[in-house]
Amino acid sequence: MKIIAGKFGGRIINVPKKLPIRPTTSICRHALFNILNNLISFDNIKVFDIFSGSGFFGYECASRGAKQIDFLEKNYDCVKFIKSTSLKLEINHTVYFKNFFNYSHNFTRTYDLVFADPPYLFDNNKYENIINCIISNCLKNNNSIFILEHYKKNTFAQNNHLFDERSYGDSKFSFFKKKSGI
Repeated sequence: MKIIAGKFGGRIINVPKKLPIRPTTSICRHALFNILNNLISFDNIKVFDIFSGSGFFGYECASRGAKQIDFLEKNYDCVKFIKSTSLKLEINHTVYFKNFFNYSHNFTRTYDLVFADPPYLFDNNKYENIINCIISNCLKNNNSIFILEHYKKNTFAQNNHLFDERSYGDSKFSFFKKKSGI
């Protein structure tokens, strides 16, 4: 897989085929980062990549200037890959080898940008648990953004924090911001 843009732009990262992941496609990553480039500045932000898989979302953010990337992943082989790749790229990072649902009550850091790419087979209740946890515990302020990648048929239109949804093939990105008083 290739990093799209920034200081690592064009760099190829060889992701082992044995990793149990469904990577976000290059087309989806291009589209997502085009949207994000219009919403935020990546300079010196703190990013949380949850259900990290190969860690590519974090690498793309670091390539664009993010100062700290935290990864949360429960698969040991993925964690090893993320650690070694982050060291090679000299990214300021922390990797949490944890299950989101067992660890979410321990979140103490806040972030400017949070991305979660959980398994597409999750039902809406699990997705809602993720959304509520991130909005309540991980967003630094009302300008912070949380993006959930999920199967296109799931929708969160009833969620008051949702401000945008974009579909690409079978994938959908739902964008959330913390709203005051909610």
